Amino acid sequence: MHYQDLLGDQVGWWQQIPTVTLPTAISQCIGAGVPTYLLVQALENAAKTGALVSAYRTRLAAELGAGDGN
Repeated sequence: MHYQDLLGDQVGWWQQIPTVTLPTAISQCIGAGVPTYLLVQALENAAKTGALVSAYRTRLAAELGAGDGN
């Protein structure tokens, strides 16, 4: 568990529980060093289900590409 100050658009809700949004969660995982293959799967699955709009997917894929390639 960690703490991070978030902007309003980075916060979502699930059953009355505050959560981070999907793009924020994926970005945090990229920063934390989650293996690339898992992040690629997350991006692909989110795009297939419509949970992640293409603009966010493009930005996150670029952010992932700038990483160290876990």
